[in-house]
Amino acid sequence: MSDETNGCPQCFGWGFTLMDCKECDGSGMGDPYTSPNCMECNGTGVLEMPCKNPECEGKTRKDNRPTT
Repeated sequence: MSDETNGCPQCFGWGFTLMDCKECDGSGMGDPYTSPNCMECNGTGVLEMPCKNPECEGKTRKDNRPTT
């Protein structure tokens, strides 16, 4: 089921690409949800960035979440 990414290989189907977040990989940068260097970090050392692919650009998780 490749359509769950909506044509974005590295996008998780909701307009965001998960990227390494070096500021909150557990190296003592404070709370990942509030750290100014890592506001979008989900707490697992990963940063959610907007997916630049035209298929998901401008979408949000709410807008473009796969419906199952």
